[in-house]
Amino acid sequence: MKTRPSAARASASARAGQVVGSRGRIMRRGQRMGRPYRLPGEPRRAAAVVAPGAWSNQPGPFSRRRNDIMDRRGILLGSAGLAALSLSLSPRLALAQGTSRWLSGSEHLAMTLMAGTLAKQTSQIALERAQNPRVKQFAGFEIAEQTAVAQVLTNADNPPPVPLDAEHAAVLKTLQAQSGPAFDRAYILGQITGHQELLQIQQGYLDNTNRSTDTQHIAVLARMSIQQHLVMLQEIQQMLG
Repeated sequence: MKTRPSAARASASARAGQVVGSRGRIMRRGQRMGRPYRLPGEPRRAAAVVAPGAWSNQPGPFSRRRNDIMDRRGILLGSAGLAALSLSLSPRLALAQGTSRWLSGSEHLAMTLMAGTLAKQTSQIALERAQNPRVKQFAGFEIAEQTAVAQVLTNADNPPPVPLDAEHAAVLKTLQAQSGPAFDRAYILGQITGHQELLQIQQGYLDNTNRSTDTQHIAVLARMSIQQHLVMLQEIQQMLG
C-alpha cells in the first residue's frame, strides 16, 4: 500500500523531532504559535526583575506614547489658542470671509501698518527664541520686509511702530508665552494668519476704483511678496509637523 504524501511527510518530521501543524506548517515538538522554541537543555531566558516597591527606569511603550501625546497636546493647545485669538480680530475675520467692502487709502494705511507691526514684533521675538533654522531665517526676512513697507507707506527712514490694539496685543502676548518647538509652530501659524490678513488688506484696497496710483503700486508689490511668503510659511509648517 502506498503511503500518502502527507503521512510520509508527518513520519519524516516526527523522526526529525518535528510535528506538522494543522495547515501543513512544520514546527518542532513543544513549539506553539506565538511561543519561541527552546532546545532541550537550553536555559530559559531570564525575565527582567524589579525589586518590590521599585519602578524600572526604562520607560515602556505605553509611557513613551503617553509622554508623546502630552507633548503634542501642549503644542496643539498653544497653537489653538493663538489661532483663536488671531481669528477673533474683527478685521481678519471679516476679510477672511470675504465680507469686507473695499478699503479707502486711510484704512489701507492703518490696517497694513497695524498688521505689519504685529508681524515684525513677533518676528523679532522669533529671531531670538526660534529653534528651527528655517523659522529664524524667515523671521529675518519678515523683519526686513515690514521695515521696508512701513518706510514706503510713511515716507520715513525710521518709522516708529504702530501701537497695537487690544486684540493684536493679545496675539503677541500669547506667542510670548510659548517656548521650544511649540513656539516655532505657534509663530509660523500666527504668520500664516497675519499674511492672509495682509493679503486681503491689499486686495481690499485694489478693489477700490478711487485709489491712489502710488499706493496702488505699493499694494500690488506687497501682494506679490505676501503670496510668496505664504508659500514659504506653508512649507515650513509642513516641515515642523
